[in-house]
Amino acid sequence: MFFEVFYPGYYSENCRAIKRVLKNNDITLKVIYDVGCFKGQWYKQRKKTFPEAEYFYLFDAQNLISFDLLKDKAKFFNVVLGSIEGEQVSFWQDGGSGSSYFKEIGNTLWNNVEPEIVNTKTLKALINENSLKKPNYLKIDTQSSEIEILKGLEEIINYESLYFIELEISLYQINEGAPTIKEVIDFMSMNNFLLISTEQLPIVEYFNEKKLVQLNGIFAQRKLITIS
Repeated sequence: MFFEVFYPGYYSENCRAIKRVLKNNDITLKVIYDVGCFKGQWYKQRKKTFPEAEYFYLFDAQNLISFDLLKDKAKFFNVVLGSIEGEQVSFWQDGGSGSSYFKEIGNTLWNNVEPEIVNTKTLKALINENSLKKPNYLKIDTQSSEIEILKGLEEIINYESLYFIELEISLYQINEGAPTIKEVIDFMSMNNFLLISTEQLPIVEYFNEKKLVQLNGIFAQRKLITIS
């Protein structure tokens, strides 16, 4: 518990699963992407969990991150990512972590939010235009647009050194047009990534009931997984 105070997340189930795969395959993480970084909490944790990482690239549609966090290894991109370059989408922005271009349902607060029309960028285009290092570990937490963003990677999703993809997975239809958990797992499997670990997110109110509605899932490249 004392260690967790200084290194939050270090002993989480998801991090343990990643570390096992790294050890079994004698590989390291050098480049980490945080898509949907919000205010940078996940980045703060992971730069301690994986101190060997040399590059952190952070992306978010909202510009809420403290730039004091970016002094060392990180670079931030204020951008709305999607599957198609230059597509116009309605982006619902409430200043919180629920902002998305898939409108949240079951939450009356969103009835008073007017969307902003924005143009999307693909992650592939952003990588090429800025000469970014390709990721070894890609985390996406973007309120149900995770698969759209992965589609925008195109062939880079098959990059041999993209070892892990972490996604927020919804158990219920939280956002309009959001993929189901089966659709997410099937899409990842078709792209040779297997689910190896999950952690539950906090219980929240969903249509007047307290429920577990989302998980954080770690997908590992199929070739890295051994069955004993």
